[in-house]
Amino acid sequence: SRLMKCPKCKYEPTMAEQQQSPDDCVKCGASFSSPAAETESPRRGVWIATLSIVVIACIASAVFWGYSSHQRNVLVSQVETSMRTANGLVSEILDDKASLTKAGYLEKVPRRIADLDDLLASTLAINDQHVPGLTAAAAVYVRASRAFLNAVTEDLRQSLRLSMAESGYRLYESYPLTLDGAKYLAMSQAEIEAINRSTLSAVSVETDLSRKIELLRVANEHAKQTEKRIAYLKSLDELRAARAAKEQRLREMDSTGRTIRTAGERVSGLSGRPMPIQSWEIPGS
Repeated sequence: SRLMKCPKCKYEPTMAEQQQSPDDCVKCGASFSSPAAETESPRRGVWIATLSIVVIACIASAVFWGYSSHQRNVLVSQVETSMRTANGLVSEILDDKASLTKAGYLEKVPRRIADLDDLLASTLAINDQHVPGLTAAAAVYVRASRAFLNAVTEDLRQSLRLSMAESGYRLYESYPLTLDGAKYLAMSQAEIEAINRSTLSAVSVETDLSRKIELLRVANEHAKQTEKRIAYLKSLDELRAARAAKEQRLREMDSTGRTIRTAGERVSGLSGRPMPIQSWEIPGS
C-alpha cells in the first residue's frame, strides 16, 4: 500500500485510517482521487534518480577534465622538449664555430642539420588534438632553427669567398691609379679591340724591320694592358658579388632569427606557458 497524502489539507492518514476510508481524507473529507493527489514514494524516487544523474555527471566531468588536462600537459611537455632540443643543436654548433677550424666546422654542420631534420619529423608526428595548432607552431620553430643554422653555415662560406675576393682584388687595386690603368679603364671594349686590330694590321704591312719591331712592341704592350684591365675588372666584379652574397646571408640570418622568435611566441601563446625561445644573435664571422 502507498502512503497517501491529502491533496487539500496535506494530512497523511495512518494505514488503519486508509483501510477505514481508502478514497477520502478522514480529516477533511477531500477525495484522494483529486488530480493534485501525490504519493511520497514516486516523488522521492524521482528526486533520488535526478540527484544520482547529477552526481554521475559531475564525476564524469571531473574525470574527463582531469584526463584532458593531463593529456594537454603531456603534449606541451613534448613540444617543449622539441624546442629545447632544437636550441641545443644550434647552440652546440655555434659554440663549435669558435673552436673548430673552418673546414672542421663545415664538415660537422651537415650532421647537425640532419639531426634537426629528424627532430622536425618527430615534432610533426606529435598529436596535438588537445591543443590544435601547437604541433604546427613547434614545427615552424624547429624548421626556422634549421634555416638559421644553414644561413650561418652559408655565411661562413661567403666569408671565405669574400676573403679570397679581397685578396685577389688587392693584387690589382693600384691599377686604376697608374697612367695606363686610367687610360685603359676609360676606354670601351670596342675601342680596345679597334686598337688591337689596327696595330696588328700595321705590323702585317710594315716592311721596315726596325719599324716592324717597334710596332710589335706596341702590340705586345697593348695586349698586356688589356689583360691587366680584364684582370682588374674581373677581381672587382668578384669582390662586389662576394660582398653582396655576404650581405644576403646576414639578411637571411636576421630573417630566420625573427621567424624563430615569432614561432616560439606562438607556441607559448597556444600552450599557455612560457616556452624556451632562443633569440639568436648574428655571430661574428
